[in-house]
Amino acid sequence: MEMHKKYVTVLLLTAFSLLARAQQSESSVISAVENNSPELKAARALLDAQIGETRTGNSLPDPEVGYNHMWGTSVAAGESDEFTASQGFDFPTAYIHRSKAAKSKAAGYRAQYDARRMETVLRAKLLIREIAYLQAQVSLQRQRYDDAMHAARLAVKRAEAGQITSIEENKIRMQTISAENALQRSRMALKTARIQLSVLSGGFFPQDGTVTPDPLPQLPSLEAALQRAMEQDPSLTASRADITTALSEKKLATSMALPKFNAGYKYSNSDGLKFNGVTAGMSIPIFQSRGTVKLARARMAESESNMENIRTAVTADIAAKHAQATALEEMEKAYGKDTATAERAELLKKALDAGQISILEYFVELETVYRNMEEYNEISYDYSVLNIQLNKYDF
Repeated sequence: MEMHKKYVTVLLLTAFSLLARAQQSESSVISAVENNSPELKAARALLDAQIGETRTGNSLPDPEVGYNHMWGTSVAAGESDEFTASQGFDFPTAYIHRSKAAKSKAAGYRAQYDARRMETVLRAKLLIREIAYLQAQVSLQRQRYDDAMHAARLAVKRAEAGQITSIEENKIRMQTISAENALQRSRMALKTARIQLSVLSGGFFPQDGTVTPDPLPQLPSLEAALQRAMEQDPSLTASRADITTALSEKKLATSMALPKFNAGYKYSNSDGLKFNGVTAGMSIPIFQSRGTVKLARARMAESESNMENIRTAVTADIAAKHAQATALEEMEKAYGKDTATAERAELLKKALDAGQISILEYFVELETVYRNMEEYNEISYDYSVLNIQLNKYDF
């Protein structure tokens, strides 16, 4: 008896665990995407490598050490030894500008990762909305198919009684096939969306699971949406970092056109005479620096132009999405006021059973009812997509 209780307890715990895994909240799925997404894991590894790269290249050149041993000829007999050690360095301001360029490059790389993360989370949120929409569509089309099958069974009885013609019977059969095909298409689309979300979450979301979307945030005003984009859009942040990098590199190119220096120590021993002291030198970059300042200026102009292009594109995209979302919000409210749509399908079914309308009339009226309900689902889904896209900077 005790073993039986333990067995039942294990079965219940397993069932509850599977149920909890199948029914996910949006926040848990998004958290899994951020932690387990293969794309984001690769992006984080790339960011670490890029940040590490920016920390190199701003050190002194390697010191140079030299040793010479020379033998004299028959005319000048004797030997001499010579040892030198020297260290070269750029003009001091070069290190300052190189450090600033490295920091702005690192900021640009982080902004690129933020953009990748935002787009990945956005894709996951849109998949969650698509799954919710397709679940509603499957439920609606299953109801529509059940109503069609009810009418088809009634048509068989009336055909046997000679109450409908073969032409009417064929039309009824085509309506039933159409309802079945619509249901199968929605089921296939739902399966595909679930698989995509499962892959995106690294397998956390099961391929047969369902998800409960979070409530939609309020649609921001156009001014608020534009201001938030100008301040937080990762592509604009990366572009600003590129401009800062280009400015630092222009100043660096100017510094690199200034003389370089080296200093060191020299020891000499020739025929018993020993000498030692310091050495100093300077190199003038006449050839190596040719055109570097001009190139840096061109890159800065390119960065500024790119920044303006991105700002224009972001502004136009947000303005277009906000106008569409505002219109869809009004349409959704208008559809939402009509709460009797689902009841009409039941009333039509009762009228059909009572013989008040023909089967063909039933299908014509039923098509209108379900088309209205599907349009409401589509409008709600389209609005949710635009709302999420306009609020993506809050992710």
